[in-house]
Amino acid sequence: MSEKDPPPYGAQHHQDALWEEIGGNEALPPRWEQFEVGDGRCYFVNHNTRTTSWKKPVPDRPAGSLTPECIIEGHSECIWSLACVGTGCNIMSASQDGSIRQWIKDGEPVGEPWKSDGGGLGSMA
Repeated sequence: MSEKDPPPYGAQHHQDALWEEIGGNEALPPRWEQFEVGDGRCYFVNHNTRTTSWKKPVPDRPAGSLTPECIIEGHSECIWSLACVGTGCNIMSASQDGSIRQWIKDGEPVGEPWKSDGGGLGSMA
């Protein structure tokens, strides 16, 4: 190991791992670990790319944020109401664009949208 480079990937011993006290593993992106070298400096191991770095990685998303399973597109204005329907959990959406649409849970539309006679739809029951 040089002053310039952290220990190479694979040189880590998990019993020597030092996890951050504040935030724990959640403070690191998935499949990253933090280790300490003899002089007290910390380096980071990326198991995704099998590399190491002195620089602490920043998670792509804040801890606890939600990741969408799919993105549903079709309304031209804001969606004001969503509901799950049936055992397959189809999704119904009502929009300011005056339409109600039905979707299967992977985001594919079911049939044609229902259109109101005018104005947006604020809710559905």
